[in-house]
Amino acid sequence: MVTTKSSKNLSIPNLSAVKKPTVAVALSGGVDSSVAAYLLKKEGFDVIGIFLKFWAPDPDKFQSKRGNMCCDASTVLAVHKIAAQLDIPLKIIDSSEVFKNVVVDYYIEEYENARTPNPCVKCNRYIKFDFLWKEAKKLGCQYLATGHYARMGQKIKKTKNQENKINSHSIFRAKDAKKDQTYFLWGIKKEILPHLIFPLGDLEKSETRKIAQKAKLITHNKADSQGVCFVDEGENAKFISIFGKKLIRPGDVYDQAGHFLGRHRGLIHYTIGQKKGVENEWTVKYLKSQKKARISLSQLSSLPRLYVLRLDVEKNRLIIGLDNEVFAKSLIAKDINILSDKFLKMMGKKVYAQIRSGQKPQLALLANLKTQNSNHPRFQRDPAYYQTILKRRDKQISKLKTIKLKFTKPVRAVTPGQSVVLYTRKGEMLGGGVIIK
Repeated sequence: MVTTKSSKNLSIPNLSAVKKPTVAVALSGGVDSSVAAYLLKKEGFDVIGIFLKFWAPDPDKFQSKRGNMCCDASTVLAVHKIAAQLDIPLKIIDSSEVFKNVVVDYYIEEYENARTPNPCVKCNRYIKFDFLWKEAKKLGCQYLATGHYARMGQKIKKTKNQENKINSHSIFRAKDAKKDQTYFLWGIKKEILPHLIFPLGDLEKSETRKIAQKAKLITHNKADSQGVCFVDEGENAKFISIFGKKLIRPGDVYDQAGHFLGRHRGLIHYTIGQKKGVENEWTVKYLKSQKKARISLSQLSSLPRLYVLRLDVEKNRLIIGLDNEVFAKSLIAKDINILSDKFLKMMGKKVYAQIRSGQKPQLALLANLKTQNSNHPRFQRDPAYYQTILKRRDKQISKLKTIKLKFTKPVRAVTPGQSVVLYTRKGEMLGGGVIIK
């Protein structure tokens, strides 16, 4: 794998290849996107700032403290100041309708069906790297840049004339492992990869702030945004109840063995692996059902905690149990998006899989679920045999929709609705999908 170089940053293309290209930078009003714009202008790009106005709840319908933190009044003002400070043109585009239809409605529907959504993945796929990119091309831009912590790579091969030719583009994990955001990028279209720039990919977050401070950018000390942009922290259930189509109904709580433990407030309040919201009374009943006699509430501080294991949407039941019951050895994912040509070559081999933001990718065996169940039991004991099957089924595999991952070590809280993202040992992102079980 070979990456192009420009100055010290491996994620900014070399200007010798293109005469003063134009790049659209997705400005958010934060330090990351403003430093991205600053670095690109310093490199000689013609920079155009684009700010998207997202949907925000109607204040008459939902009393939000801040509307949508990605585009409230203070953020819009900050973006104007950044553009003026960098002396770049600024284009403000209203994307509220498509954002509501694609991101917000999806978010509500997932929670109503007892799945934990990943709105940032949807936003990147359909808003920032699709809607915004189309708008950028209308402005004559050849590239799109964001403040994401990710790296771009290029595979170079020799032509018959011994000239270097870019064969493919790939996304790699960022230098700053703690800030890496490739997990949220797996859903973008492969065709856009040659046009992407991630100026912060080879920087630590601390370096980004130092650059901002040295350049005297007004965002140098601005705090990072966290959480879902259109819902206040702690207001999720209220938000869903107002904008959703289904009533939030209380239901029963059981353990894995089928013992009734109590009543829950509605499945929307829970997600797999959490202990918050697991009532003490449930714990007492659970331990008594395990024949641990004379258990009382006063003893809870010294007793094991219980966690959410599963949400049964059909029966409106919450299933809870001990921490060791939260771990899983495998998962099944759908809606697979392939970003690297290596994805199919890794079928039947071990890859690194990340199942939540901030988690260290875990080693797992990758299999096509449909092919695995097609009367080929030898796959379990002979991965090499599986490769011969793949060669005969190229057309079928190219339309890959569902995969199964078998982890080398059990992983905690595999959550339906969340994303699973696959990487090579060197950090190249292969693609990803949505966990279904």
